[in-house]
Amino acid sequence: MSVLQVQGSWSEVKAGSSTGWVESRMLSASKPSAPSASVMQTSGSVVLRSVMGDTGPAIRTLASGTKVTVVDSSGSWRAVTEGSSTGWVPASSLVEPAVVKAFARGPVHVRPAAAAGGAVVTLVTGAEVSVLQVQGSWSEVKAGSSTGWVESRMLSASKPSAPSASVMQTSGSVVLRSVMGDTGPAIRTLASGTKVTVVDSSGSWRAVTEGSSTGWVPASSLVEPAGTVTKVTTAALNLRAEPSTSGRLIMTLAKDTRVNVLGTQGGWTRVKAGSSTGWVSSDYLR
Repeated sequence: MSVLQVQGSWSEVKAGSSTGWVESRMLSASKPSAPSASVMQTSGSVVLRSVMGDTGPAIRTLASGTKVTVVDSSGSWRAVTEGSSTGWVPASSLVEPAVVKAFARGPVHVRPAAAAGGAVVTLVTGAEVSVLQVQGSWSEVKAGSSTGWVESRMLSASKPSAPSASVMQTSGSVVLRSVMGDTGPAIRTLASGTKVTVVDSSGSWRAVTEGSSTGWVPASSLVEPAGTVTKVTTAALNLRAEPSTSGRLIMTLAKDTRVNVLGTQGGWTRVKAGSSTGWVSSDYLR
């Protein structure tokens, strides 16, 4: 605001299109820290007022269920922003917003703002998020400790099937990143030879889990793990591309074929037989 004049302990100020007087002690030459903002929603129809109090001039009426950002408070009143309007409503007219759950349809960047470049984090297929609000074709979401925006078309009300997981190992030291790309924020560095579970993929990047951490590494940094466990087939056995009886058939292994075990998933075992890698039923290995 602009100070127009001072008379005693009062100052005449211009704030936006309004001019009036405030106690000078309530003004500061430097901008104070603003209270932490939070998202709430109206529990019913409520008048947004330019002045605190039931008789304050009305700016407009907010419909029930309108999401607002609370930017300040005083007693039983809250200053809120909705769209281009900022004003005051009773604290009793606000409730926590209903949480809507959704799932990522595929690998998707969570961006710092709608239609913005860059990314806060890259979600894997099936990652669960809380939808905070929708603006046009974009949704603001909370994923773990991260909040940002994704294209609404990349969200689903039901959890999609996750890609088949597989065990790989790092061919050298590699940085695990929260966002796909060589400049993505680093989570930590994986040592050479670290075994990881590949849970998703996008282009030349792979989403992997190691311990309690999930992030992205270049596909070129992963190799098949050394087969430290060897088993033998107890019957002629189909080697499939996916851990399912409907998975594409790669070849049929003869009885007593020796294979290297790479990982397991449910009742299936990922094996390497000669130069071929795929999945077989765990029931027919010893």
